[in-house]
Amino acid sequence: MVTELPCLVDQSSEAGSFRPDITVFVNGLPLAFCEVKIPNNLKGMQAEYERMNKRTSNMRYRRFLNSTQLMVFSNNMEYDDMEAVPLSGTFYATNGLGHLFFSHFREEDNSVYEGVAPFSPTDEDNILQDNHMTVLKGRADYALNCDPMTPTNRILTSLFTKERFLWLLYYGITYVEKVNDKGVMEISKHLMSYPIPWNKKIAMRFSEQVRAGYRMKNKLTAENNTLIALRDFLLPMLMNGQVTFRQ
Repeated sequence: MVTELPCLVDQSSEAGSFRPDITVFVNGLPLAFCEVKIPNNLKGMQAEYERMNKRTSNMRYRRFLNSTQLMVFSNNMEYDDMEAVPLSGTFYATNGLGHLFFSHFREEDNSVYEGVAPFSPTDEDNILQDNHMTVLKGRADYALNCDPMTPTNRILTSLFTKERFLWLLYYGITYVEKVNDKGVMEISKHLMSYPIPWNKKIAMRFSEQVRAGYRMKNKLTAENNTLIALRDFLLPMLMNGQVTFRQ
């Protein structure tokens, strides 16, 4: 992962520059990014929602955004379910044509956090030096942000452990055909609207059932192709009398 990877589509204007706070690479592809804001930021997460929808509607960003499968947005605050417009919390979304939908994330398997190991002082110093941020060490807000149980760190752990992220890429995103505002049919990408079973045992069982379905589909497709080839071979000969059926 890298910080503030530049995505420039128009160097002549500020609106044409986008630098996600954190970009996550998998095999060299930028498949996810995270935008992290300070708590109690102006207009809260609604401000980020409005900014991102302007970017996703700008076709000049498509080269960058088309490769993005997952977006995370956080101002490191707990959800306030009394807010009519979400201003506080951590949200995730996928990039599709049209408006983004910010989804809440609530972890049901808290054991996932037990595997988070603290940074060694050497690794911590190397990361701070690499990002030219050594001045942060010792500050109260820096110490708070190092806590693995902050809202931001919880969602990052939940979504970006290897098994979770792979599961989400396989089963958490779907493509839907819909007619846009101009009456044109387009394919739009969405996160699944049902709760995603992160429990490892449930995930493995669900994954095996899906694989079994694909194996059956491939078997039936192969059988159909064999029957089609046999039909195409025999039908012309039956029609011109080269072969006949026994009475």
